Amino acid sequence: EINHTKLRNRPRPHRRIVSSDAMLSFAVGALGFSTLIGSPSPPEVIDTDHYLAATVDTVRWGIYDINKQPVLTMKSGETVTMEVASHHAGHDYAKMIKGDPALEAIYDWKQGQTLLEKAVPKTPGSGVHIMTGPVEVEGAEVGDVLQVDILAIDPRLNPETGKCYGTNSQKFAGYQFRVGHEDGTEYTRDGGHEYITVFEFVETPSGHMAWGKPVSMYMFPTVVAPAGTTRTIDNMPGIVIPHPIDVGGTGEAVS
Repeated sequence: EINHTKLRNRPRPHRRIVSSDAMLSFAVGALGFSTLIGSPSPPEVIDTDHYLAATVDTVRWGIYDINKQPVLTMKSGETVTMEVASHHAGHDYAKMIKGDPALEAIYDWKQGQTLLEKAVPKTPGSGVHIMTGPVEVEGAEVGDVLQVDILAIDPRLNPETGKCYGTNSQKFAGYQFRVGHEDGTEYTRDGGHEYITVFEFVETPSGHMAWGKPVSMYMFPTVVAPAGTTRTIDNMPGIVIPHPIDVGGTGEAVS
């Protein structure tokens, strides 16, 4: 019920099987979300009114464009399961993109294309995260506050490997930036200091996410983006790091 504005949870039958790679799945009072995190387990059935997959047509990179039409319209009190893709998937293509058609399409960035020309454009000044939506709530007006209740978060597994992974980027943001280096010198972003840790997300037998198990770690390398710019620091979501083999995974060569 929208009354400046509350979204009540009234689940209605809408059975969906959540399974696939590179995303998590949530069901919410009005909205649900998803991003890839998990390890092999049977797909979980969630009852919601709507299901919104993450695709090149339903995600935006770093910003919701007010000139774009909503990708889903729902009523106050309805529920939705929504998939959300990770902007860190390019840290490990073999584990977080390969084998997932949706992520392969979202991360498609051909040689010579600019940020605005790639499959999911990124406008100047926009944020780093991949966002699914926007979602329109019928009857909501400018100035209203929407209450969104997250009812559940479920891992979505890679259909090829049956596993899910995430990464942590150790860089200027947060603690490292505030305290500087061990010798007391100030932290600067000049390359050669930022590290990526890749985790496999492990679940309990009941299917709840338990912890992230580190499988590999590497220093962020010097990378040339498809647009031709050289990157020495982890500040360009969409770049796929060219690992020659699947480190910490199968060990196979990555093309």
